[in-house]
Amino acid sequence: MSVPPVYDPNEPARLQENDWDCSVESTEWGLYAWGRTPDDDWLEQSMIAAGVVTPAVGLCDASGAGLARWINTEYGEFGYWAENLNPVSFDTLAAEAATLSHPIMAGGRAFYHWVGVRGYDPSSDRILLANPAPGWMGIDQTMTRGQFASLGSFSMVRLTHPEAEAPAGTTPPPPDLTLWEGRIGSGLLEMMGQDGTFPAQTASTWLPLGQNVADVEEAYGVNGTRYVWLLRVSQGFRFSPDA
Repeated sequence: MSVPPVYDPNEPARLQENDWDCSVESTEWGLYAWGRTPDDDWLEQSMIAAGVVTPAVGLCDASGAGLARWINTEYGEFGYWAENLNPVSFDTLAAEAATLSHPIMAGGRAFYHWVGVRGYDPSSDRILLANPAPGWMGIDQTMTRGQFASLGSFSMVRLTHPEAEAPAGTTPPPPDLTLWEGRIGSGLLEMMGQDGTFPAQTASTWLPLGQNVADVEEAYGVNGTRYVWLLRVSQGFRFSPDA
């Protein structure tokens, strides 16, 4: 049995190497805070290849949805689950950060920048940051309510590990597969949810290839299992790599 990871909100910020990779470095901080140690170059190139970031504009989707989807594709098999919230208020972000349950990445439209969010200090009413570019627009490693208002609107991505965050003696919630709705059939998603895994594909494969009316829908899960739905009989099957 694997040991769940432990979140360390005090993990040092990862500093930017380029003027566009703030979301990459903030995500790297979040992964390191969970004990993951991805190679910086791999992280950057993987996000570029997936269309999540480009050197021309940085993060392509300011809502954070694409970033969350990339995290789930790459790290879902290890039990991690990311969700974006767009927009997010100061109070909502502060309240979630104060729980110290998981790392958060947040970006502001007028800020034109993404940072890690590691906590909240109620005595000063400041959000505590893992800022990859300290000093950008006057923001170091904290952000006040007024600064948040002037640099928004903001979006956030929470990087969770449901098993690690579940209270002792409880069962973690099933994976949220709504990001794949409309691209992978409900029958396949239901089977993956039962197995506690995520799709390893952005969309299903339909067979026979090139045929207008398909007989079979299939998609792999990040657990290596091939999930198959036979459309003519409306029934699903699993083909495990261990079988």
